[in-house]
Amino acid sequence: MKPTLIIIIALFALITGCKKTDVNPSQVSGQVLEYGNNKPIPYAYVHLLKFVSGDILGGGGYNTIKTIQTDSIGSYTFDLDPHQIYYIEAQALKDYYIPDDATLVNNERINLTLIPSSTFAAHIVNAHPFNNEDKFAITGFTYVLPTLIGRQVDTTVYTGVYGNTMHSFYYYVEKNGIEVQYRDSIYCPAHKTTVFEIRY
Repeated sequence: MKPTLIIIIALFALITGCKKTDVNPSQVSGQVLEYGNNKPIPYAYVHLLKFVSGDILGGGGYNTIKTIQTDSIGSYTFDLDPHQIYYIEAQALKDYYIPDDATLVNNERINLTLIPSSTFAAHIVNAHPFNNEDKFAITGFTYVLPTLIGRQVDTTVYTGVYGNTMHSFYYYVEKNGIEVQYRDSIYCPAHKTTVFEIRY
């Protein structure tokens, strides 16, 4: 997975009569941080792209201008020519992170936030079976987890979630034609599998 963090930047040209040697280059800088704890993310790739417009029928796109890695404290800096007009998309990439969006205008400093991935695992056991029509379902996640049917249920289901985040979810139990709904929550730290046991 290659998460992408997008920043749209509009940088306008300075007065055309100004010589290039008379001004300092514009800069885009900041840190790449981890969501939930603001821990710097070192060695994340940050790509600087410039939008190139197409013809009257469209067909424009982004061309990569430069690629750098953040330093040991998650910092990045790009130098830009102040005499040009830019429509720039900057992408911060790091394995096992999910993108988060932010906007940068002119020379503002901005910290880019990447959301770490994590895994939620539900260990589900039909501890008090009634008959083979017993049903169990769990909702509240991006991916739809399967409905479990029968007396002999003892399994673990997995789904990807945002790390460093509290997740709320619902589960439903049906036995003897009677359905009962439950609500619970669990904190999932970054880059770990968090197991939640449900005995119904």
